[in-house]
Order: sequence, then C-alpha cells, then structure tokens
Amino acid sequence: MRITGISIFDYVIIIAYVLVILTTGWIFSRRNKNSDQYFTARSRVPGWVAGFSLMATLISSMSFLATPGFAFKENWRYIPTNFLFMAAAVMGIHIFMPIFRRSKITSSYEYLERRFGSWARVYAAIGYVMMQSVRLGLIAYTVSLPLQLLTGLPIPAIIILVGLVVSTYTIIGGLEGVIWTDMIQGIGLILGGLICLPVVLHGIPGGFSQLIHTAYQDGKMSMGSFKFSLTQITFWVMIFPAVFNQLWCVEQTTIQRYVAPKTEKAARGAIWTGVLTTIPVWVYFTFLGTALYVFYKFNATPGINEMVPEQVLPFFILTKVPAGLLGIVIIGLLAAAQSSMAGSMNASASIVVNDFYRRFFIKGKSDRHYLKASKWFSALFGCVMIGLALLIHYMRTMTLQDLGNLLNSILSSGIFGLFALGVLTKRVTSKPTFIATLCTVVLVVIWLVLDANSPAAKAWLPHKFWMTILANIFLFSTASLLSLFFRKSDGKSLANLTLKTLEPELGEEHQA
Repeated sequence: MRITGISIFDYVIIIAYVLVILTTGWIFSRRNKNSDQYFTARSRVPGWVAGFSLMATLISSMSFLATPGFAFKENWRYIPTNFLFMAAAVMGIHIFMPIFRRSKITSSYEYLERRFGSWARVYAAIGYVMMQSVRLGLIAYTVSLPLQLLTGLPIPAIIILVGLVVSTYTIIGGLEGVIWTDMIQGIGLILGGLICLPVVLHGIPGGFSQLIHTAYQDGKMSMGSFKFSLTQITFWVMIFPAVFNQLWCVEQTTIQRYVAPKTEKAARGAIWTGVLTTIPVWVYFTFLGTALYVFYKFNATPGINEMVPEQVLPFFILTKVPAGLLGIVIIGLLAAAQSSMAGSMNASASIVVNDFYRRFFIKGKSDRHYLKASKWFSALFGCVMIGLALLIHYMRTMTLQDLGNLLNSILSSGIFGLFALGVLTKRVTSKPTFIATLCTVVLVVIWLVLDANSPAAKAWLPHKFWMTILANIFLFSTASLLSLFFRKSDGKSLANLTLKTLEPELGEEHQA
C-alpha cells in the first residue's frame, strides 16, 4: 500500500535534512586523527550537547513508532519502567561516571578487565555487541514501515537504503560527528512528535476530555494487572526486572557521552539533561498512541486494525498531517531512528576495536591503522544492521516493544551483576566471579531450552522478562558467597575501581 499526498516542499525539507546530516559527518571527520578521538571525542563536546545526544540515542524509532504502536494496541504498562531511568542516572552520576573518568577508561569492558581479568571483558563485550546488533536490526526494521507506506517500495529495499545513509555519516564522522548530528536529530524528533497530537485532538469529538474518558473506559490507560505472578506479564514483571535492566548507565553509548565533556560537572549535567528530556518524550509518545486509538474509534478507517501496530502512527501522519508540516514529521521519524543507529554502530565498533582487535589480534600498530580499522568495523555493523533487520522482517511474531524488551533481558543477563560486584565489593576477586558467571550462563541456557521445548516446564517457569533480575541476583549472591572460600585479594590494584578505593576528584583545571 502506498500513501500519497506528500508535497514538493516536504520533499525539499527531507532532502535538506539528509544533506545537513551528511555534511555534519564530513566536517567532523577532518578532526579525527586517531581511534581514541574517533570513539571518545574526549574533552571536545559541551556537556549540554552530550546530554541532548544521549536523549536522541535513547529515543529511537522504537520510541517514535513502537511505543505509540504498543499503546494503540495494548495499554500503558511500559510507563512505570520509563521513570526507572532516573535511578540509572543516579547510579551513573555517583558510581560509574567518576570511576570511568578518573580511571581514564574508554570502555566499560576495559573496567571489567582491570577488576576481574580478560575473561570478564570478553564475556560482557560479546553480550553488549550482540545486544546492540539486535537493537540496530529492530530500529532499522521499524523505520522501514512508515517509509514503505510513503514510497510503496518493498521493505527490504528501504532497509538497505536507510542502512547505507546512516552507515555513511557514522563511518566518516566518528563519535563527535554522531553527537552533533544527534543534537540536530533530537530537535527534529521532538518537533515531529509535537506536531501530531494537536492534529489528533482536532479529529476527536469532544477533544481532550473525550480522549481521556474513552481511553480510561476502554482500559487503554491501564498499567497492567497488579496481581503478583511469575508466569504472566503483570505490573510487577515490568517493574522489578526493569530495576536491573537499566544497563544504559554502563553501556558504551552512555560512557562515550560522559567522558566527552571536559569536566565531571559537565558530565553530570549531560546525564541529567539526557534523562530529564528522555522520560517526557517516552510518556508523550505513549499518550500519542492512546490518542490514536481514540481517534480511530471515532473515525472508522478500513484496515486500521489489521495493520502492524508500528504502522498506525505513520499511516496517520501520511494521511492526516497537512502538507508542509508532513516533511517535518517525517524528519522526526527518520531522526529518531538514525540517532540511535549511529550511536549503536559507533559504540559497537569501539568495543570490537578496543576490546578485541587491538587487545588480542593486531597489537602495536599505528594510530592511523586503528583509525582505519575503526571505520571498517563501523561499516561491518552497518551490514549487520541491514541483515538483522531483514531477518526480523521475515520472522517477526510479536510487537516490537515486547520483542526488544525480551531480547534485552536475555542478552544482558548477569552483566549488571558483574558491574555491581566490581564497584560495590573489594573482597570478591576474579575466580569466584568467573565461577558464578559460568553458572549463571548455564542456568540461563537451561531456562531458555526448557521454555522453548517443554510445555510442562513452561507452565511453572517464570516469564522470560524475569530473567534479568533473577540472573543478576544469582550471579551477585553466588560470587559473594564463593569469595568466602578464596583469598581476599589477588594482588591487583583497586585504585579508582571500587567506591571504597575511589580517589578524590581533580580540580577542573586539571581535567581540562
């Protein structure tokens, strides 16, 4: 199906936006002289820009399309988990950010190696790269849905085209280019989202009050059942695992943004700027999905209920938003996807180069060599993104919101427990942590196999959304218990690696 009605002026706006993004990437490519500058942009980015970039990275096409799509089909059960990002911000500001900045660490997995050994670095880095690869595929697929409505092109062709555009400016610009294009894209996605709600309200008899009344009456503002259950998706299965699922404060995309500002004060401001702009945007897009449900209840449209949920907002945009404004909304949609894809691609390439390529395979080469390798690995993740998006297109079986949350829970199992052991304890050393991690991985694999192949076991096993909390608690508790049977120290220096051994912050004149 193809939707017409986009004007020449809208096309001009979209083309101008793409040219600005590509030009920004080219401008900053000239400032990258080595791989460290390419991946960290250390001390070269203002705190408020880094914070806005963090927001644009966290707000992906999953938020612009999947969040309202889920609210249109289901309810508000993801709303409470959004506010838990504030807890992650507090952890990032008071625990992880000081440790990473004062240790001059460029990746969270370098920290795990200093604390527990190379095995921890490899394990966590592989999990992160897998998680980001899946995320890239999900986002690329999501943004292809509205573009298919607009152009009539096959979704696979759109996935390839979008992947090539994002890969181009990410490869040439490095992190600094990504951060500044994120700022442009962040403005675009907010403007695009804000244009939609007034148009929706204009089409609902009774306006805002009717929207609230109908949504509440139909259960669309529900946050799920408050019954405690381990086997069903209730309010509690969203809240408790989400507490342990806030890995973004130690994700490479976040670390890159709080080591980029010159001072810790600016880095703290970057984190709060990112969080306090992200949460309202998530809530807004959830409400927008509910508003679309009410709109189409009063404006019956053939085929709307048969659409993929993530296509409902694009369908509305392309059929109801006036020409001229339509171009801005489409820019917002593209910006939401591109900012997240670029950040994930750059961060994933950073992990591969610093945690694998330079560390284990090609040692002692020049900075120019590693800079070139960095760009090649960024290109590789562009190909991975396209491939996984095509796979999701042909194999998808659930809403993208639930699919993303499920995969994130599985791939991040136990990793937060590793970081918690590292920063909160001094006694726990490498050996008990390795044993606990190995046991955790084995149990998670057994859980997944039973859940997939044994209906009897699936009836009593906890829902897979619980995997994050149970895996992290098990790893932390087991390692702490095992540490009682090992030496208190393995001889490694813990300076700036735990809260108890964190050295005082340097003055701003030393940091700059």
